[in-house]
Amino acid sequence: PSVCEWALAHARGLDPAAPAFLKALAIFGPGAELRQVAGLARLDAELAAAIADGLIDAGLLSADEPLCFSQPVVSRAIAASLSPIERATLHRRATRMLASEDAPAQRIAAHLMAATRTGSGWAVEALCEAAAASLGAGRPADAVRYLRRALDEPPPRRLRAHVVFELGCAEATAGEPEAARRLSEAVDSITAVPEQLGSALDAGRVLFALGR
Repeated sequence: PSVCEWALAHARGLDPAAPAFLKALAIFGPGAELRQVAGLARLDAELAAAIADGLIDAGLLSADEPLCFSQPVVSRAIAASLSPIERATLHRRATRMLASEDAPAQRIAAHLMAATRTGSGWAVEALCEAAAASLGAGRPADAVRYLRRALDEPPPRRLRAHVVFELGCAEATAGEPEAARRLSEAVDSITAVPEQLGSALDAGRVLFALGR
């Protein structure tokens, strides 16, 4: 807390909007672009650039591109100082900004993991896309995390069976014991006959591969 108080007080002495800039950068993490931090902090580009220069001169930010804190402990302290609701809300806004720039699915999903839950179909689809990318890269444990978060969103009714099925497949690949129950639940919840038959066949292949 003392590190956070020192950093924010120092920033406030440079410009009243500088603490908001630091909080936005702490949410985005290393690799954030100036325009992204400015947007999240709701600052115009010219003011954000002036604040960034002042923070670099003060030693709070590194002079390297893209933006980053000169000391990671300051970033962690500022992020930890945010209330759970404030942090989750900022992460939610960050996801929308990244999506508007066609950022990689896994970068968007990283923010969604910490974002507020609103029952958004868009968020569920973004998490499913990140899960598919993780499976393709041979990281089934990451896919399981993303899909479990998608279920917590929660998904709209039209997407729920799909999410449960994809989660069951990811859990099976990751060796999770609940995969069989999850796949059965998914198949039972699908009402359209062609889709149900296809899902049942896919679930059977996954279980067969597991020796079930």
